[in-house]
Amino acid sequence: MPTLKMPNSGGDTTRPPTMLNVDRSAHENAKDVLKRLDAMKSMVERLPGVGPPIRKSNPDSYANTPFTKEIILIELPRKFSFLNIKVYDGTYDPDDHIAHDKFLEQFASSRNLEKTTNGLYEILQHRVEPLRGYIARFNEAKVAIPECNVPTATLPSREACSPTVTSIRS
Repeated sequence: MPTLKMPNSGGDTTRPPTMLNVDRSAHENAKDVLKRLDAMKSMVERLPGVGPPIRKSNPDSYANTPFTKEIILIELPRKFSFLNIKVYDGTYDPDDHIAHDKFLEQFASSRNLEKTTNGLYEILQHRVEPLRGYIARFNEAKVAIPECNVPTATLPSREACSPTVTSIRS
């Protein structure tokens, strides 16, 4: 590569003449890109109804937490379990995300619990009920149990029908 001799430098320089122009134009391009980026950010901020973008932070960092060190450094109990809340992905309103989980939690007591074979022990024959009616009620309850084990399910009915059982409901 030919070297450029500058009259005032008194020596050779190893930098080709085109690199000076490339550095200058790259610097100007970078300035132009930054100006356009700032202009786009200000345009987004002025849009009505659009909140500021949510900044991503390092998940292992406590830098952006609202809690003090005293709160953060407290050790959680061994049997502590977090609520089963879906992770917020930042694509919609965070208040709606929290409100949805609060709504579901409010009606958690109204959920139907999964039935098990242990519930069959609670089905007893009433004093005036015929055996056929008791067996019909028992079979209805047995069919409602998912994956019901037949030998386990027949044990409560045998106990309820045996003459030694004294806990017949009236």
